Amino acid sequence: MGDRKLKNILAQRDLECTKLEDLKRIADYALSDIEVHRNFKCRYKYIEDILKSFETFNTAIVSIVSGTEGGDLKPHYDALSTFRDKYYRVQAIYSQLFEDKLETSKSEEENSSHSKVRLPKLELPTFDGDIRNWQTFCDVFESLIHNNPTLSNVDKYSYLLSCLKGNALSVVKCTPLTGNNYIIAFNALKKRYENKRLIATAHWHTITKSKPVNVSENPRALRNLIDTFSENLKALENLKFPSRSGIL
Repeated sequence: MGDRKLKNILAQRDLECTKLEDLKRIADYALSDIEVHRNFKCRYKYIEDILKSFETFNTAIVSIVSGTEGGDLKPHYDALSTFRDKYYRVQAIYSQLFEDKLETSKSEEENSSHSKVRLPKLELPTFDGDIRNWQTFCDVFESLIHNNPTLSNVDKYSYLLSCLKGNALSVVKCTPLTGNNYIIAFNALKKRYENKRLIATAHWHTITKSKPVNVSENPRALRNLIDTFSENLKALENLKFPSRSGIL
């Protein structure tokens, strides 16, 4: 029953992909053929409906797959990324053909100073459960995703799941992907990893477990050893733990 439901939702998502692909094809034609402009403008009115339907189906798919043993979420995050690339491509063409021309008629001189650039795709950090990397991951994720008012909680949860690996993913994997569960999942990660003493202990163990090196035989290893000491001692200082005496 579960497989049948998943196949049905996948088919519905694929249909929305086909609709957007058709719209993108018309948009590309419109760039070089003015006769296609009217057709493009008529079809463009439905682009937000297509996006909303796709995201609804994709969220449902991710929710089902995340609750199955060994479910691979990456293809569905990739599908969302590919879909959005095409969506923004159509938006850019529409703006170029119609909205930009309207602005030019209002102030040609002002618009001439603007260049159309495409921002690079956002690369989010990943976290695999290494407690030493938690604070950096958390700070970046909160800045880019958690505190982003334009994202729904379902979107935030989807991004969170795409960033987690290994032990960290296990903490939230059994929590269904819903808007209400996003805060529950994020707080569960904080409760698990936001412990200054455990973080400090992990940094200290990294130092104490470092193997001695022969300076004359391997100067690069010495450089790596010094870097390890410096990075972890600095981390201890940032956590307000003593780093000079070697006592936590």
